[in-house]
Amino acid sequence: YRDILYKCIQAHTSQEEWEPNNTPDLWVKISIEGWPEWAQPTGAHDAYNIGDKVTYQGKHYICTLNNNVYAPNITGWEVQE
Repeated sequence: YRDILYKCIQAHTSQEEWEPNNTPDLWVKISIEGWPEWAQPTGAHDAYNIGDKVTYQGKHYICTLNNNVYAPNITGWEVQE
């Protein structure tokens, strides 16, 4: 959708207005990059989990906490040197 890959996380019958940007509870962005840019989760459906990898402020981080909604500079992340 609009050049971004999404995964359906809740079974539903599609409707035209249920696009990913209008119904974030139904979709989660999928990255094919090894270290995608960190994005603020909007709820439990897209929170980070142990082992997830992100880039934040130019550094790589691995998540050390399930259901993590915090930025890597706050808690639940280990910086990779």
